Amino acid sequence: MARGSLSAKLGANSVIEDGMSRPFIGVDASALRGRYTGQLALATAVDGHNWLYNVAYGVFDSETEDNWTWFMQQLRRGVGYPTGLVICTDACKGLEKAVDAVFPGVEHRECMRHMYANFMKHYRGDVFTDHLYPAARSYTEGLFKWHMNKIFEFDPGKA
Repeated sequence: MARGSLSAKLGANSVIEDGMSRPFIGVDASALRGRYTGQLALATAVDGHNWLYNVAYGVFDSETEDNWTWFMQQLRRGVGYPTGLVICTDACKGLEKAVDAVFPGVEHRECMRHMYANFMKHYRGDVFTDHLYPAARSYTEGLFKWHMNKIFEFDPGKA
């Protein structure tokens, strides 16, 4: 289980807790190819202007539950456990278990991009392009319900 070092930006905890940032962290990994192989894990947060900034990154050999637990432990050391924290990830089972183990009780959400990709494996048609992302981005309950109703009305047999 080869692991690289983890870099956590100093002061990330105070930035999140001082209200300059939302208590939101997105976590994902990307495969490294070429001379160096493995996984580059990254944690990002959102500031008050809706800009993303990197909170922590790490390198490990593969996406296993042990490696994700290590990454989440290092992340928690860097950012703490701010009130109202939301962690958004892909559907990787090892990552889901690591989030639950290291940040118990935190609001854990699945990334919309990954959900969209899963929908598109099974369904075709403009309804998802036209309504799934707009529903996710809706700022009002009425607009959200309108887009969701369009999705529920969709008949895959007619597409």
